[in-house]
Amino acid sequence: MQQAQFEEAAIYIRIAKYLNDSYKYTKILGVILETQNRFDDAIKVYSEVSQDDENYNDAQLATAIDLSREGKNDEAVEKL
Repeated sequence: MQQAQFEEAAIYIRIAKYLNDSYKYTKILGVILETQNRFDDAIKVYSEVSQDDENYNDAQLATAIDLSREGKNDEAVEKL
């Protein structure tokens, strides 16, 4: 996909996430941002998952992976 297509997809996923705050939209948006090497933005998206959500551990793992990709290995280990 080209950059413009990723941006367009991200817009539609953000709208879907706003209308239905399902983790599947959080994950899709996070993956789109990661594909663009926008790890900080993906981390922000994953941080919106509350601790009582059944997908919280998955969001923490995704955050740890993104932190590691940014070279923040100590922070990544803390997430795990």
